[in-house]
Amino acid sequence: IDISDYAIENCIGTMKPYLQVADARQLPFPDNSFDVVISITTLHNLDREDFIVAINEIERVSKGQSFITLDAYRNKKERLAMEAWNLTALTVMQVEKWKTFFAKIGYTGDYYWFMP
Repeated sequence: IDISDYAIENCIGTMKPYLQVADARQLPFPDNSFDVVISITTLHNLDREDFIVAINEIERVSKGQSFITLDAYRNKKERLAMEAWNLTALTVMQVEKWKTFFAKIGYTGDYYWFMP
């Protein structure tokens, strides 16, 4: 899925039948629809409340396996580089804070970081 009509309309032609416009906060799929759900450098563009909604949707539609990649930083230098580079992210945290946040909101999947 992608939230952008433009992205779906301009994708590789052979992929078009497998894609649709949708919002991560309201996935148009039944519970337990997918063996694995993957989100790469997308969810950090949501504010915290919407991020939680999207994570709950990922948990709902997956059969227990998910993988997300998020913007993160380990130190002040990386935080400053991230703030200068990523202009759209609304939820970016230090790595350990992400892990604490995941535990608090009940995210059970795997994750990896994009760091500057």
